[in-house]
Amino acid sequence: MLRKMYKARKGVEISAQKRDIIEEYANFGSTVYAPITRDGLSLDKKANKYEVQPEALSSYQGLKELHDVLTVQKPKSFQTLVSVDKVRFQFRKQLSRKDRDHQSALEKAHQYIELASEQQRAEQAANERNEEDKPTLRAHTPRAREVKQEERELAKDDFHWDKEDKKRRAIILL
Repeated sequence: MLRKMYKARKGVEISAQKRDIIEEYANFGSTVYAPITRDGLSLDKKANKYEVQPEALSSYQGLKELHDVLTVQKPKSFQTLVSVDKVRFQFRKQLSRKDRDHQSALEKAHQYIELASEQQRAEQAANERNEEDKPTLRAHTPRAREVKQEERELAKDDFHWDKEDKKRRAIILL
């Protein structure tokens, strides 16, 4: 039995592969790049332990109370110091001529689309009003046709011919 185990151990190949550093750095999915997240660990997983959820933030009444306290202590804390017009002016000042032309073309297209949609809405409203104003028409009532005397005679002749034709067919079948 020992001999069998010894032979089995000899048959097993120990294949220790060397680390291919070039391959690891060439593959952006390897553990060389961001090894902690590749192994499934993250530093932010334990951040929930240190997060604080005060009672005041869980209800509207608490938020209102917090707001009142802050406005009494520091009234300027809720006032903005940034002027939107000033920021907008600086932004437009930094645009190139090509950007300004593109912006104006977009504004013209937007105005055209708005005008077209307003016209379409007005037409739909007018059509709906016209349809409401029109009385509903009743479908044409079919009437019995007045049969003239000549047509009655022709119908009698056709009846006579039909009768004779049936007789001929009956004779042929016999």
